[in-house]
Amino acid sequence: MAIQILRSFLCIACLCSTGVGFAQSPQWGAGAGATYQTPYPPSQGYAPSGYAQFQGPPPGLMPTNYEQPLPGSREAIANGMFLPDQQVFPTDVGNQDRALDKYFRRIFDRTWIRIEALHWDIDNPHRNTLGADPIIDVTGNPTDPTVLQPVFDSTGTLIGEGFTPILPDFSFNDNNGIRGTFGREDSWGSFQLSFMGLEESSESANFNEFLLAPESYITTTLDINGALSNAAVLFDEYYGVSYQTSLFAANSEFRVNMGQWPSGIVLQYIAGANFTQLHDNMRINGGYSNQGTEVLLESEIQSDIKNNMFGPVIGLNLEAEAPYGFSFGVTPKAILSINQIRYNVTTRDLTAIGDSVKHKENDYELSPILNLSVYAKKTINEHLSVYASWDVSWLTRVAQASNSIDYNDNTNTPQTDLGINKTLNGFRTGGITVGGEILLY
Repeated sequence: MAIQILRSFLCIACLCSTGVGFAQSPQWGAGAGATYQTPYPPSQGYAPSGYAQFQGPPPGLMPTNYEQPLPGSREAIANGMFLPDQQVFPTDVGNQDRALDKYFRRIFDRTWIRIEALHWDIDNPHRNTLGADPIIDVTGNPTDPTVLQPVFDSTGTLIGEGFTPILPDFSFNDNNGIRGTFGREDSWGSFQLSFMGLEESSESANFNEFLLAPESYITTTLDINGALSNAAVLFDEYYGVSYQTSLFAANSEFRVNMGQWPSGIVLQYIAGANFTQLHDNMRINGGYSNQGTEVLLESEIQSDIKNNMFGPVIGLNLEAEAPYGFSFGVTPKAILSINQIRYNVTTRDLTAIGDSVKHKENDYELSPILNLSVYAKKTINEHLSVYASWDVSWLTRVAQASNSIDYNDNTNTPQTDLGINKTLNGFRTGGITVGGEILLY
């Protein structure tokens, strides 16, 4: 009996709960007064205009605590939500939104780097006499020391014959080097910063064959107190000379567009600054033993000269485009350089051990530089171009090692006092340049 009563109570409770459920408002209602279309039954075929099929509650009838799933998530795809277009909302932004990449793009926008190999010639050293020229003979008349002359000792006794060499005809052609240029284009023109250097050119020679003859000498002739004389330093064991030259430059330029020109032609003003260093070194080495009767005395004469030229750059650049991605240009420039010349002339054990001197001096000269470049460029793609040019530079009023020694002995000093000779000359360098240009951004 009790079981039947319990069963009847449960049935009544189920019927009551069902009725209440149908009487309540939907839990996802849109609120008081809201209206919406009833979903079209899927069993009756296609939905008429204005209806849409969906899974779950209809749009606008979401629970009040409903949180919309993230776009592109599994939940959003399962419920048919819109997936943003990759072009509008890219899901993989790569490096575009990284702060460092934005910084580099801002700094290096429209920048490029050009690396070039240089194959240049430089002027050969001046073929100066390696001693005082002229000298006087035994009769007191001027004579040429580079031809055989009789050699007398301090007592006036004839001991042999000798001559003073001329610097050999050293060839400093076909020198290799490198130049790097960083540039940035802008609406007004461009900025360029470049560095170049040539390998050190060196040559050497000796005159030992002549010393094989008996009673033969190589001489370094001297003036005495600035006057012509017949004094000379003697070498009878060996005699050699070596020469080195190197060239380095750094250049910065602003190239500003000038006026309106036909399409494909650009004319630019050039203004900037330049530093060029020409370094020359000559070393003479010799040995003397008084024809093998004394201990060998090894002597050295050295001239080390640095030309440090710095000054403003002015010039023009004319460039014209051609078919097939070619462009051609010509760039004349002038550099109004101030030349700081560092002279360093030294001798070691010249006539005896301890007979050594060292002269150092700085001097300043106005030394303009003229430069001409004719170039061609071929664009391979938007990031790469190849480049070739012919360059030539004229350096004016520079000092060189071969003519910077004053072969003079002041008798009021205890040493053989070879000094500095401030003679200035012109210097030319130039040749072929080839390389490639890479656009960074």
